[in-house]
Amino acid sequence: MSVNGARKTVESYVGYPKDPVSRKMLKADKIYGKAALDNRLALNLYRPLEHGVIKFHGGTGDKAEQEQKNLKAAQDLLQHLVDLAHPGRGDVLYGVVGVPSRASNTNKTAMLEAARNVLDSVMVVSEPFTVAYGMERMSDILVVDIGAGTTDLCRMHGTMPEESDQITNTFAGDFVDNKLVELIKKKHPEAQFSIQMIKTFKERFGNISDTMPAVTIELPVNGKPTSFDITDELLTHNAGRWRLRASAFGGASCERTTDEADLACDVKELGAAYLGDQVLGGLAAAGRIRELRPGAVARVSAAFGWHRAPSAIEVF
Repeated sequence: MSVNGARKTVESYVGYPKDPVSRKMLKADKIYGKAALDNRLALNLYRPLEHGVIKFHGGTGDKAEQEQKNLKAAQDLLQHLVDLAHPGRGDVLYGVVGVPSRASNTNKTAMLEAARNVLDSVMVVSEPFTVAYGMERMSDILVVDIGAGTTDLCRMHGTMPEESDQITNTFAGDFVDNKLVELIKKKHPEAQFSIQMIKTFKERFGNISDTMPAVTIELPVNGKPTSFDITDELLTHNAGRWRLRASAFGGASCERTTDEADLACDVKELGAAYLGDQVLGGLAAAGRIRELRPGAVARVSAAFGWHRAPSAIEVF
């Protein structure tokens, strides 16, 4: 956001055409943000920031070379953002660059280096502090800033926060993307996908609710689009094995277990049976429930059954 009111957001990707053919197709020497992602097969693609700092910073050998390439990509990205703000000719350019709360002095210096050739003067501050300052909430609040590479917490008490007021960890957006990839690969090894596809699904369906509707996505299997239910991967505390106990005289329990399962199903099939609209035997016949122990479907169908069908007599 600039003082002239311009507010621009660009995903932190920079792409350079791989060869003259891609340069002719794209009609540009540098591509940024979503356009770079959409054309990534024709580009040498860089995401220059990782965990809030220049990727590969402080590396040696090949990593030192990669650091320089990512530093250049960061400078190009910053210049692109400045251009989007349309500064006047001859304007002195001041900038504020956010870094993780507990970024080291070395990492802050690297960010200053990235801004050196773009801005006339720059200030490096912690990201959650910039949020609090921008909202004019300077005291008695805890700012939680969840980004792609880091999650930062900052306690505000009416002054510049000190190191003891701030916490940084790497359980953020990228961590969620990689974890979701891991869970889907484990459950659906036949599916073919990229981390960018999974990131798109996360941004579309992810939420912080304890309950959510079933999430079905399409992924290719041997070139054919195939539907997969990933509800449990997004709401992981639904997953696993659970032991259900019920007595004919009342009382029931549900607890986690590592014992061998009698049935395998998704939470939506279990919910349909619990509400009484579906019979487990019918769901098993449709392939939506797998019987792992002979006779289990019949026993559980009887346990979930009731003599009266569910109905909604009120208008919602």
